Amino acid sequence: MFTELEKPKNISRLSNSEILLGPVLKPNQILEALDEDQYEELVLQWAHYHVTKQYIKVYGVGGAGDKGRDVCAIVNEEKQVWDLYQCKHYSSMLSPAEIYIELGKLIYYTFNKDYSVPRKYYFVSPKGIGPKLLGLIENPEKLKQELKNNWADKCEKGITTKENIKLEGEILKYFDTFNFSIIDWLEPNTFIDQFRQTPFFSRWFGGGLNKTREELPKANKDIEKNELVYIREIFAAYSDYLNRFISSIEDISDKQELLNHFQRQRDSFYIADSLYQFSRDELPYNSNSFEELKDEIFSLIIDIVESDFENGFIRLKEAIKEAKRGSFNNNPLFYEIKVQDKEGICHHLVNDKKIRWVKE
Repeated sequence: MFTELEKPKNISRLSNSEILLGPVLKPNQILEALDEDQYEELVLQWAHYHVTKQYIKVYGVGGAGDKGRDVCAIVNEEKQVWDLYQCKHYSSMLSPAEIYIELGKLIYYTFNKDYSVPRKYYFVSPKGIGPKLLGLIENPEKLKQELKNNWADKCEKGITTKENIKLEGEILKYFDTFNFSIIDWLEPNTFIDQFRQTPFFSRWFGGGLNKTREELPKANKDIEKNELVYIREIFAAYSDYLNRFISSIEDISDKQELLNHFQRQRDSFYIADSLYQFSRDELPYNSNSFEELKDEIFSLIIDIVESDFENGFIRLKEAIKEAKRGSFNNNPLFYEIKVQDKEGICHHLVNDKKIRWVKE
C-alpha cells in the first residue's frame, strides 16, 4: 500500500550566509563537536583570558605528572587559597565512573601534601555532567560514599604507577574527614558565556563581534604628540589651498569652514584610533584586521593621492571621499567600521608616512 508524501513545510527566508554555508550551528553544538586537541586549545584560551581576570594567577598543569590538576587558579598564594578546574573531554555527559579516578587523585595528593586542598574543584566538560553525577555532586555525603564503594575498582591501581593506593589506615581517616562539598561543575552554557568575553569567541563560534565601542571619542582641545605628523600635512593642504603659510589653528581663525573641517579630521583620527584599540581588545591577538583595513583604504585612495589636483586640500577631500565609499565587508571589523573610521584611517596612513596631501 502506498501513501502520498506530505508536501515539505515552507522554509523561512534564508540569509545569504545560510544559503552559502548551510544551517548555522549554535555555540553549544559547536562546543560538543570539538575534538580533544581543539577543546584543549579552547580551554587554555578561556583560562588565559577569562579565568585570569578573577584570580591573581592562573596556570595550567596538564599532561603526565599533573597529579589531577588541569587549570589552577590562585586566589591568595600566601594562604594557599585556590580553585581547581578539571577539564574532561568526552563524547557524552560526564558520569560518576569517569570522575572517580580524578577525585581519587585529589584525595591522595592532598593527603600527601603535594598540594593544598582547593577552595573549589570544578569539572569542565563540553557536554556537561549527566543526571547521576549531578545528583552525587548535589549530595556530598552520597558522593563520598559512592567514591568509597568504587575506590578499589576505579582508583586503587590508577592514581599512580608506583604503587596501589588502598583506602585504609591514615588515608581512610583523611578521606572520611574530607569536605566533598568543594566539588562542583561548570555548566557548558556558562562556559560559553564566559568564553564570549574573550577575543577568541568568533574564532570558534563565529557570529561576528560580540561587543561594540560604547562611546566614540572626541579629540582633546590640545593637540597631542601622536597627531603632529598628520596635522602638519593638513596645514600643508590648507596652505596650498589659501596660498599662504598655515602652521597653526590660529592661522585659519577667519575661515570657519576650515575650522570645522579641522575639528572633524581630529575627531575622526581618534575614532579610528579607538577602532584600533577595539580590534586589539576584542579580536584574537594574532589578528591583523585593523592593518588589513588600512591596507585596503590605502589601495582605494593611492591613485587619487598620486593624481594631479589644483591644490592639496582638494586632493585630501577627494581621497577621503573615496575611502568613505569602501564597504570592507570581508573584514572582521566590518560591523564596527564607521564613516569616521574610514576618514580617520586616511590620517593614520599619513602618520605612517605612506601618503601626503601636497606633492613635493
